[in-house]
Amino acid sequence: MKTMTIEARRELKSKLKSALMNCIGPGRKIGMGELYSLVFDQPWSNRINDTKFLRVLIDELQHEGLRICSSR
Repeated sequence: MKTMTIEARRELKSKLKSALMNCIGPGRKIGMGELYSLVFDQPWSNRINDTKFLRVLIDELQHEGLRICSSR
């Protein structure tokens, strides 16, 4: 992904947090592809490669103290 400003990265993390807050509980799971579409406002073409940066943002939010759970 191209270099982005701190503000742009902060905005993406905010959109990610908002999307995740709507997915709390086992009945409200969301896949990475769908999460990518919500955060980046575009469809993914390769679920693994396109969602790499999304996983980086999730890691950053976890390091900032946000508790994010996942399931397989």
